[in-house]
Amino acid sequence: MFHRRGSPALLAGLIIAATLSQFSQAGQASTLTRAEIRSQIQRSAKVEISMLPRYPRTGWVHGVLYIGLIDLYRATGNKSFLEPVLKIGERVHWHLRHASKKLNGQISGNSYCFGQAITSIYALQPGKATLVPLQARCNQMLKYFQTAGDNPNKLAWWWCDSLFMAPTTFAHLSALTHNARYVDAMNRQWWLVTHLLYDKKEHLFFRDHRFLNKTAANGQGIFWSRGEGWVLAGTARVLKYLPENFPARPRYVKLFRQMATKIASLQGPDGIWRPSLLDFKEFPTPESSGTALDCYALAWGINHHVLNRKQFLPVVAKAWAGLLAMRNKAGDLAHVQKPGDRPAMVTASVTKPYASGAFIMAGVQMMKLAPLKLPPIPKLKQ
Repeated sequence: MFHRRGSPALLAGLIIAATLSQFSQAGQASTLTRAEIRSQIQRSAKVEISMLPRYPRTGWVHGVLYIGLIDLYRATGNKSFLEPVLKIGERVHWHLRHASKKLNGQISGNSYCFGQAITSIYALQPGKATLVPLQARCNQMLKYFQTAGDNPNKLAWWWCDSLFMAPTTFAHLSALTHNARYVDAMNRQWWLVTHLLYDKKEHLFFRDHRFLNKTAANGQGIFWSRGEGWVLAGTARVLKYLPENFPARPRYVKLFRQMATKIASLQGPDGIWRPSLLDFKEFPTPESSGTALDCYALAWGINHHVLNRKQFLPVVAKAWAGLLAMRNKAGDLAHVQKPGDRPAMVTASVTKPYASGAFIMAGVQMMKLAPLKLPPIPKLKQ
């Protein structure tokens, strides 16, 4: 069942094609090729493109999808994946959402997620995009950061999700403009948030300050799967654009490795992470968005020699098998926890653009690891 607008004819065709591919592999180990992974993520991309709303959306929900589509274009050269994002950028004149909103201490880092699409398209096709509105917005934030200083009550990025949404935009903008102010400000904010939310014992992030002293039903700390995925994937994406000689780069690498090791240890036997990482039983339903973000980040770490291939390749292979099990009959990623701020039960039929975007991002990294041995695709209760 589809919950978002789409072309019935296109979706019907995709359902037929996907059903033959998806369920013939269930329960069987196999060798996964680059072409097979490409087919799997292209199918999801086509479903999501067919369901894009008529009015351009530039919030984080769709922003993650745009990042995935751009990654897929880079990997395949297929312009049909880039064109929808290019058209959206043109329609909003390369502005972020809420561009005119007055800045204050609660300004949302989520609105900068679309900035990653803007900087990426500018890097690919500078003649078709402009950085001027994005720079103006980021310059406003630089002034705010300077005014706020180290005051924890005035953090702009005060929840862990924001470490995926905003920092990469600042780091990439700095690389494109050769202006160190953006990456320096990003770096300062990153470690202020980390100081507040990172549990050095668990090597995981609390979602925000409200969870610092809360516990799950089993007495363990509450660490949200998608929240950890946002941070791990965000760290990978920041590392992508940080200069090799950036003084704080080793700190990001250390953080990434610590989190990767911890998160890998919490993977379910079926390759899937549950919503509450330290209490699987409280919310036992499989969850795809956190799993996709983890798969992306861990595969990226292997491909960029930040993580040990021998240690982490089995983890990402199991994660990919789990993700394939969570696709719906059209080949798009389901079992998605809806937008929220904490662990919760998941409905198997739910799909969301941000989860599909993370799935596509993960698939692009998995293509680089192929061919690889894929464990049996788990059979999940629908």
